[in-house]
Amino acid sequence: RLDGGGDEALLRYWAAKEALVKAIGRGIAYGLKQIEIGESADGSLHVARLGGPASPAARWRIAGFNPGEDGFGVLAYEGPVRPLTFFRAPD
Repeated sequence: RLDGGGDEALLRYWAAKEALVKAIGRGIAYGLKQIEIGESADGSLHVARLGGPASPAARWRIAGFNPGEDGFGVLAYEGPVRPLTFFRAPD
């Protein structure tokens, strides 16, 4: 999945995995190999596979956002799809 995506693709997938393990409450100790992040045709990310006690993957949502200046942020949460609004704080 990272072929041809360079640093930006790596950052997006890393941010998604990190947000998910933090939402699970275990951090990296949960095991990043138990998580597979997928990408939809529209470029949005989703939890494609999740092993371990937090499974199944269908319980979890991830929403990416662009905080600006070469970054990528992800919010991970458990439950149904919800409308999310992101605000940018003034400089």
